[in-house]
Amino acid sequence: MYNDRTRNSKESIIMETQQELISQQIHLLGNMLGEVLIEQEGQALFDRVEEVRALTKAMRQGDEAAEAALQQVVEALSLDEAYGVVKAFASYFQLVNLAEEQARVRALRNRARANHSDGDPMRETISAAIMDLQRQGVTAGQVQQLLDRLLVMPVITAHPTEAKRRTVMVKLARIAGKLHELDTVALTPDEWTAAIDLIAEEIASLWQTDETRTHQPSVLDEVRNSLYYIEHTLFELAPQLYIEMRRALAEAYPGHDFSLAPFVHIGSWVGGDRDG
Repeated sequence: MYNDRTRNSKESIIMETQQELISQQIHLLGNMLGEVLIEQEGQALFDRVEEVRALTKAMRQGDEAAEAALQQVVEALSLDEAYGVVKAFASYFQLVNLAEEQARVRALRNRARANHSDGDPMRETISAAIMDLQRQGVTAGQVQQLLDRLLVMPVITAHPTEAKRRTVMVKLARIAGKLHELDTVALTPDEWTAAIDLIAEEIASLWQTDETRTHQPSVLDEVRNSLYYIEHTLFELAPQLYIEMRRALAEAYPGHDFSLAPFVHIGSWVGGDRDG
Protein backbone atom coordinates (compact mmCIF):
# COMPACT_ATOMS: atom_id res chain seq x y z
CA MET A 1 0.00 0.00 0.00
CA TYR A 2 1.27 3.49 -0.83
CA ASN A 3 1.32 6.07 1.92
CA ASP A 4 0.02 9.60 1.31
CA ARG A 5 3.49 11.00 0.68
CA THR A 6 4.23 8.38 -1.96
CA ARG A 7 0.83 8.91 -3.58
CA ASN A 8 1.23 12.70 -3.62
CA SER A 9 4.72 12.37 -5.12
CA LYS A 10 3.42 10.01 -7.78
CA GLU A 11 0.52 12.33 -8.61
CA SER A 12 2.95 15.27 -8.82
CA ILE A 13 5.05 13.43 -11.40
CA ILE A 14 1.90 12.55 -13.34
CA MET A 15 0.80 16.21 -13.31
CA GLU A 16 4.16 17.35 -14.69
CA THR A 17 3.91 14.79 -17.47
CA GLN A 18 0.33 15.87 -18.19
CA GLN A 19 1.43 19.49 -18.60
CA GLU A 20 4.07 18.44 -21.12
CA LEU A 21 1.57 16.37 -23.10
CA ILE A 22 -1.11 19.05 -23.18
CA SER A 23 1.48 21.62 -24.30
CA GLN A 24 2.51 19.29 -27.12
CA GLN A 25 -1.08 18.80 -28.25
CA ILE A 26 -1.88 22.51 -28.12
CA HIS A 27 1.28 23.24 -30.10
CA LEU A 28 0.31 20.60 -32.68
CA LEU A 29 -3.24 21.93 -33.06
CA GLY A 30 -2.05 25.53 -33.17
CA ASN A 31 0.43 24.74 -35.94
CA MET A 32 -2.29 23.00 -37.94
CA LEU A 33 -4.59 26.00 -37.57
CA GLY A 34 -1.75 28.30 -38.62
CA GLU A 35 -1.22 26.26 -41.79
CA VAL A 36 -4.93 26.51 -42.55
CA LEU A 37 -4.83 30.29 -42.12
CA ILE A 38 -1.91 30.62 -44.53
CA GLU A 39 -3.40 28.25 -47.11
CA GLN A 40 -6.94 29.61 -47.06
CA GLU A 41 -6.58 33.26 -46.03
CA GLY A 42 -2.99 34.17 -46.84
CA GLN A 43 0.23 35.02 -45.03
CA ALA A 44 -0.98 38.52 -44.16
CA LEU A 45 -3.78 37.34 -41.87
CA PHE A 46 -1.51 34.78 -40.24
CA ASP A 47 1.10 37.48 -39.55
CA ARG A 48 -1.56 39.77 -38.10
CA VAL A 49 -2.84 37.03 -35.79
CA GLU A 50 0.70 36.25 -34.66
CA GLU A 51 1.34 39.94 -34.00
CA VAL A 52 -1.76 40.21 -31.83
CA ARG A 53 -0.86 36.99 -30.03
CA ALA A 54 2.72 38.13 -29.32
CA LEU A 55 1.60 41.54 -28.04
CA THR A 56 -1.08 39.98 -25.86
CA LYS A 57 1.46 37.58 -24.39
CA ALA A 58 3.89 40.43 -23.71
CA MET A 59 1.13 42.50 -22.10
CA ARG A 60 0.21 39.59 -19.84
CA GLN A 61 3.84 39.38 -18.76
CA GLY A 62 3.83 43.01 -17.65
CA ASP A 63 5.12 44.83 -20.74
CA GLU A 64 3.35 48.20 -20.49
CA ALA A 65 4.35 49.26 -24.01
CA ALA A 66 2.73 46.15 -25.44
CA GLU A 67 -0.75 47.27 -24.38
CA ALA A 68 -0.50 50.53 -26.31
CA ALA A 69 0.97 48.73 -29.32
CA LEU A 70 -1.82 46.15 -29.22
CA GLN A 71 -4.47 48.87 -29.12
CA GLN A 72 -2.92 50.54 -32.17
CA VAL A 73 -2.84 47.26 -34.10
CA VAL A 74 -6.45 46.43 -33.27
CA GLU A 75 -7.74 49.92 -34.10
CA ALA A 76 -5.98 49.78 -37.48
CA LEU A 77 -7.67 46.53 -38.51
CA SER A 78 -10.19 46.66 -41.32
CA LEU A 79 -13.54 44.99 -40.76
CA ASP A 80 -12.48 41.92 -42.75
CA GLU A 81 -9.16 41.72 -40.91
CA ALA A 82 -10.88 42.04 -37.54
CA TYR A 83 -13.30 39.25 -38.48
CA GLY A 84 -10.41 37.00 -39.52
CA VAL A 85 -8.43 37.68 -36.35
CA VAL A 86 -11.43 37.08 -34.09
CA LYS A 87 -12.34 33.88 -35.92
CA ALA A 88 -8.73 32.66 -35.73
CA PHE A 89 -8.59 33.11 -31.97
CA ALA A 90 -12.06 31.62 -31.50
CA SER A 91 -11.00 28.55 -33.49
CA TYR A 92 -7.74 28.33 -31.57
CA PHE A 93 -9.46 28.36 -28.18
CA GLN A 94 -11.93 25.73 -29.33
CA LEU A 95 -8.96 23.50 -30.16
CA VAL A 96 -7.30 24.35 -26.84
CA ASN A 97 -10.49 23.29 -25.06
CA LEU A 98 -10.35 19.93 -26.84
CA ALA A 99 -6.74 19.42 -25.76
CA GLU A 100 -7.61 20.35 -22.17
CA GLU A 101 -10.58 17.96 -22.16
CA GLN A 102 -8.33 15.18 -23.43
CA ALA A 103 -5.82 16.05 -20.71
CA ARG A 104 -8.54 15.61 -18.08
CA VAL A 105 -9.42 12.21 -19.54
CA ARG A 106 -5.73 11.27 -19.55
CA ALA A 107 -5.32 12.39 -15.94
CA LEU A 108 -8.32 10.35 -14.82
CA ARG A 109 -6.98 7.27 -16.58
CA ASN A 110 -3.57 7.71 -14.95
CA ARG A 111 -5.16 8.21 -11.53
CA ALA A 112 -7.21 5.06 -12.05
CA ARG A 113 -4.06 3.07 -12.88
CA ALA A 114 -2.22 4.47 -9.87
CA ASN A 115 -5.09 3.68 -7.51
CA HIS A 116 -5.50 0.20 -8.95
CA SER A 117 -1.91 -0.63 -8.03
CA ASP A 118 -2.55 0.90 -4.59
CA GLY A 119 -5.54 -1.35 -3.99
CA ASP A 120 -7.95 1.47 -3.10
CA PRO A 121 -10.70 2.83 -5.36
CA MET A 122 -9.93 6.10 -7.09
CA ARG A 123 -11.02 9.13 -5.11
CA GLU A 124 -14.17 11.00 -6.14
CA THR A 125 -15.72 7.94 -7.77
CA ILE A 126 -18.79 5.83 -7.03
CA SER A 127 -16.54 3.02 -5.79
CA ALA A 128 -14.77 5.35 -3.35
CA ALA A 129 -18.09 6.73 -2.05
CA ILE A 130 -19.58 3.28 -1.45
CA MET A 131 -16.38 2.04 0.19
CA ASP A 132 -16.37 5.09 2.49
CA LEU A 133 -19.90 4.23 3.59
CA GLN A 134 -18.85 0.66 4.37
CA ARG A 135 -15.79 1.79 6.34
CA GLN A 136 -17.91 4.23 8.36
CA GLY A 137 -20.14 1.39 9.47
CA VAL A 138 -23.13 2.03 7.23
CA THR A 139 -24.99 -1.27 6.89
CA ALA A 140 -26.17 -2.86 3.67
CA GLY A 141 -29.75 -2.18 4.72
CA GLN A 142 -29.03 1.51 5.19
CA VAL A 143 -27.32 1.63 1.80
CA GLN A 144 -30.41 0.05 0.25
CA GLN A 145 -32.54 2.80 1.76
CA LEU A 146 -30.25 5.37 0.15
CA LEU A 147 -30.49 3.58 -3.20
CA ASP A 148 -34.28 3.58 -2.99
CA ARG A 149 -34.23 7.40 -2.79
CA LEU A 150 -31.38 7.97 -5.25
CA LEU A 151 -32.15 10.27 -8.17
CA VAL A 152 -29.74 11.72 -10.73
CA MET A 153 -31.42 14.10 -13.15
CA PRO A 154 -29.31 16.02 -15.67
CA VAL A 155 -31.46 18.75 -17.18
CA ILE A 156 -30.96 19.61 -20.84
CA THR A 157 -31.32 23.32 -21.54
CA ALA A 158 -30.75 25.43 -24.64
CA HIS A 159 -28.47 28.01 -23.04
CA PRO A 160 -28.61 31.34 -24.91
CA THR A 161 -24.81 31.71 -24.81
CA GLU A 162 -24.27 28.25 -26.34
CA ALA A 163 -24.88 28.95 -29.99
CA LYS A 164 -22.69 26.32 -31.66
CA ARG A 165 -24.30 24.72 -34.65
CA ARG A 166 -24.62 20.96 -34.67
CA THR A 167 -22.26 20.68 -37.64
CA VAL A 168 -19.56 22.50 -35.64
CA MET A 169 -20.06 20.17 -32.68
CA VAL A 170 -19.71 17.14 -34.96
CA LYS A 171 -16.42 18.42 -36.39
CA LEU A 172 -15.05 19.17 -32.91
CA ALA A 173 -16.14 15.71 -31.75
CA ARG A 174 -14.22 14.11 -34.63
CA ILE A 175 -11.08 16.02 -33.71
CA ALA A 176 -11.52 15.05 -30.05
CA GLY A 177 -11.95 11.41 -31.06
CA LYS A 178 -8.69 11.42 -32.97
CA LEU A 179 -6.85 13.13 -30.10
CA HIS A 180 -8.14 10.39 -27.82
CA GLU A 181 -7.02 7.76 -30.33
CA LEU A 182 -3.51 9.24 -30.44
CA ASP A 183 -3.41 8.99 -26.64
CA THR A 184 -4.80 5.51 -26.10
CA VAL A 185 -4.16 3.35 -29.15
CA ALA A 186 -0.81 1.86 -30.16
CA LEU A 187 -0.84 3.16 -33.74
CA THR A 188 1.47 2.16 -36.54
CA PRO A 189 3.38 5.04 -38.19
CA ASP A 190 0.92 4.99 -41.10
CA GLU A 191 -2.07 5.02 -38.74
CA TRP A 192 -0.55 7.89 -36.76
CA THR A 193 -0.03 9.88 -39.96
CA ALA A 194 -3.60 9.15 -41.06
CA ALA A 195 -4.95 10.37 -37.72
CA ILE A 196 -2.90 13.58 -37.95
CA ASP A 197 -4.09 14.13 -41.52
CA LEU A 198 -7.72 13.68 -40.49
CA ILE A 199 -7.33 16.22 -37.67
CA ALA A 200 -5.81 18.68 -40.14
CA GLU A 201 -8.69 18.10 -42.57
CA GLU A 202 -11.27 18.66 -39.84
CA ILE A 203 -9.57 21.89 -38.76
CA ALA A 204 -9.62 23.11 -42.36
CA SER A 205 -13.30 22.18 -42.63
CA LEU A 206 -14.01 23.86 -39.30
CA TRP A 207 -12.44 27.08 -40.56
CA GLN A 208 -14.81 27.07 -43.54
CA THR A 209 -17.86 26.50 -41.33
CA ASP A 210 -19.83 29.35 -39.80
CA GLU A 211 -19.67 28.77 -36.06
CA THR A 212 -22.94 30.43 -35.16
CA ARG A 213 -26.30 30.84 -36.83
CA THR A 214 -27.26 34.10 -38.46
CA HIS A 215 -30.80 33.73 -37.10
CA GLN A 216 -32.33 32.88 -33.75
CA PRO A 217 -32.59 29.09 -33.38
CA SER A 218 -36.06 27.64 -33.56
CA VAL A 219 -37.41 25.21 -31.00
CA LEU A 220 -36.60 22.38 -33.44
CA ASP A 221 -33.00 23.66 -33.71
CA GLU A 222 -32.74 23.55 -29.92
CA VAL A 223 -34.17 20.03 -29.89
CA ARG A 224 -31.66 18.83 -32.50
CA ASN A 225 -28.75 20.27 -30.54
CA SER A 226 -30.01 18.71 -27.32
CA LEU A 227 -30.47 15.33 -28.98
CA TYR A 228 -26.82 15.48 -30.02
CA TYR A 229 -25.71 15.52 -26.38
CA ILE A 230 -28.22 12.85 -25.42
CA GLU A 231 -27.15 10.54 -28.25
CA HIS A 232 -23.40 11.09 -27.93
CA THR A 233 -23.04 11.50 -24.15
CA LEU A 234 -25.92 10.45 -21.94
CA PHE A 235 -26.83 7.28 -23.81
CA GLU A 236 -23.20 6.14 -23.47
CA LEU A 237 -22.63 7.21 -19.87
CA ALA A 238 -25.90 6.19 -18.21
CA PRO A 239 -25.33 2.41 -18.56
CA GLN A 240 -21.78 2.87 -17.24
CA LEU A 241 -23.17 4.49 -14.09
CA TYR A 242 -25.31 1.44 -13.36
CA ILE A 243 -22.44 -0.95 -14.08
CA GLU A 244 -20.07 0.99 -11.81
CA MET A 245 -22.69 1.20 -9.07
CA ARG A 246 -23.31 -2.56 -9.08
CA ARG A 247 -19.56 -3.26 -9.10
CA ALA A 248 -18.96 -0.86 -6.22
CA LEU A 249 -21.75 -2.39 -4.14
CA ALA A 250 -20.45 -5.91 -4.77
CA GLU A 251 -16.91 -4.94 -3.74
CA ALA A 252 -17.91 -3.07 -0.57
CA TYR A 253 -20.73 -5.40 0.52
CA PRO A 254 -19.94 -8.87 -0.86
CA GLY A 255 -22.76 -11.36 -0.52
CA HIS A 256 -25.52 -8.74 -0.39
CA ASP A 257 -28.08 -8.59 -3.18
CA PHE A 258 -29.04 -4.95 -3.68
CA SER A 259 -32.12 -3.80 -5.56
CA LEU A 260 -31.09 -1.06 -7.96
CA ALA A 261 -34.03 0.74 -9.53
CA PRO A 262 -33.51 3.18 -12.42
CA PHE A 263 -32.07 6.32 -10.84
CA VAL A 264 -31.01 8.32 -13.92
CA HIS A 265 -33.79 10.47 -15.35
CA ILE A 266 -33.31 13.11 -18.03
CA GLY A 267 -35.07 16.44 -17.67
CA SER A 268 -35.46 19.12 -20.34
CA TRP A 269 -36.14 22.84 -20.49
CA VAL A 270 -35.61 22.95 -24.25
CA GLY A 271 -38.21 25.18 -25.89
CA GLY A 272 -39.57 26.25 -22.52
CA ASP A 273 -37.54 29.44 -22.09
CA ARG A 274 -37.41 31.56 -25.25
CA ASP A 275 -36.61 34.97 -23.78
CA GLY A 276 -32.81 34.44 -24.02
